Amino acid sequence: VMEGLEAAKRAAALAPEDGLCQKWLGVMLGSAGDFQSPKEKIKNSYAIKEALDAAWRLRPEDGTVALALGQWCLKVASVSFVERGLARAIFGGSPPESSLAEALKFFTKAQELKPAPKTKALIRLVEKKMG
Repeated sequence: VMEGLEAAKRAAALAPEDGLCQKWLGVMLGSAGDFQSPKEKIKNSYAIKEALDAAWRLRPEDGTVALALGQWCLKVASVSFVERGLARAIFGGSPPESSLAEALKFFTKAQELKPAPKTKALIRLVEKKMG
């Protein structure tokens, strides 16, 4: 994973206006989170969003980018108030913010662009969480 992340970083640096490079940078940053400390995860969460936002700007018809953005939003929106406070106190700075409504928007777009059972399940999950 870390080798893939380094390759994605190099590709994105060489071709910052290539949506595929940005998409894979975001994906690899997210995958690297499984091997990072909580402080690194918080720091990388901003970089993930930045890369995925760039990919979305460059590839607005790519359903996998919309799905990745929805997953990022869902994960961030699911962090509790207490966890946010602890992150601020322990690591300094504030963790990123998002909402379930934003996650739903991206999942709905992803389902429109590239229908998939996983995306449909994520839409139902977010709708259930929203009440």
